[in-house]
Amino acid sequence: MRRLAVLLAIVAAASPLVASAQVRQPTLSLVSRSPLTVRGAEFRARERVHVVFYAGEQTKVVFVRATPTGTFVASADVPFTRCNGVRIVATGLLGSRAAVRLPQPACMPLVHPGASP
Repeated sequence: MRRLAVLLAIVAAASPLVASAQVRQPTLSLVSRSPLTVRGAEFRARERVHVVFYAGEQTKVVFVRATPTGTFVASADVPFTRCNGVRIVATGLLGSRAAVRLPQPACMPLVHPGASP
């Protein structure tokens, strides 16, 4: 019975440590559309990250380094128009990875005043 009580005490003491040690998934969020700017969070401290911006037919690669808290901001001058979607992928050299997709809006043809359908 005494062993059970000791075991329960150890498990109860270790529970907060296990809960705080949970690894959070890296995230990527849109900050601005012009220039296209994203913010990364939950990457590893000081991790070197390459961020790839895919916009229509154009691709740009930007290299950044995460802060000691695992955040970064990256931007690229790529076209984000009403007729192309954008996908951004950030991959860290230590294994962190996050992506965000800005869906292609409905690309309706432009209607000019006075033009017949």
